[in-house]
Amino acid sequence: MDTNDMMKKAQEMLGNVSDEQIDEYAEQLKGKTPDNMDDKVDMAADFLKDHNDK
Repeated sequence: MDTNDMMKKAQEMLGNVSDEQIDEYAEQLKGKTPDNMDDKVDMAADFLKDHNDK
C-alpha cells in the first residue's frame, strides 16, 4: 500500500468523524502518553482536521 492509498483509506475512515471528536480523542490520548508526546499528538490531530471534510 503506497502513501496515496493510505491517505485515501484515512479519509474514508474520517468520513464520520468531526473536528471536535478528533480534538476530544487527542486530549484523551495526551492523557495516556508522556508529556513529551503532546506536541506530536497535536500535530497529528491538526493534520487530520486539515484533511477532514466535516
